[in-house]
Amino acid sequence: MANAHATYKNSFGQELSLSLDIDLKSERVQDVFFKGSLKATYEAELLELKNLIANKSIDEIKKIKRSDLKMETLLSSKKLALGNLSLWLLNNALMDYLGTTVTLPEQKDALCLCFGVTRSDLTKEILKRADYDLLDIVAETMATSACASCLPSIRSALIDLRSEYGLIKGVAHSQTRFDKEGHWVKIKGMYPAEIVVLIDDLKRIWMKREAIDSQFIIELLNIEGHHLWFKVQGISGADDPDRFKKILDAFMEYLKSQTGILFFLHLVS
Repeated sequence: MANAHATYKNSFGQELSLSLDIDLKSERVQDVFFKGSLKATYEAELLELKNLIANKSIDEIKKIKRSDLKMETLLSSKKLALGNLSLWLLNNALMDYLGTTVTLPEQKDALCLCFGVTRSDLTKEILKRADYDLLDIVAETMATSACASCLPSIRSALIDLRSEYGLIKGVAHSQTRFDKEGHWVKIKGMYPAEIVVLIDDLKRIWMKREAIDSQFIIELLNIEGHHLWFKVQGISGADDPDRFKKILDAFMEYLKSQTGILFFLHLVS
């Protein structure tokens, strides 16, 4: 009978559960069970994991690395998440069994547990490209896209990385305003990197509230002090600059009400 369990649930209510039947005397995995609406999606990598850990001891399982798994599931964007969902479930099932924290090799500095995204992952993604937008970092690593409980940790890590490595390219690094000491100007105690994440959160909430999230795409292109440059597109392909301007004006008022900051929004055609 299974005596170790872990469950993942995404923002759409879809679930995937992993259960382990561990022999109490030898502490070896006797069997592995999966269930949930996401089982079919991750079937190949789950089967591979099952074969890999069957009859293995807990000490042996702790040494498993992501590179040991070859059958990872492609995301809807046809890309792989930086973290591995099956390994995350395995880690949490072992924690459930042992009643203590278990650290698998690639989770020592974990930020996003849902997708196993670490501080090291963020650092690599930021530094490996000449120009990398912060929102793309979040999108490609999948960090914050499930339960979103890691958002404060992600924000904090981005601030630290900015201080450690200088300007994070992609957030108007050539135009951002600096103070006399050459540091980024903070707005209400926030660096531009934090503001970008905050605005993206508020934009998503506002568009859903206004029921226009299926009609338009609003993209933040640039930030310089209190000035923000946006591109607005109609999903149907219709080009209506006047309406786009009205949408931005309404969004500006919403930003002001939620942040207390007067932003100046500019429409980029």
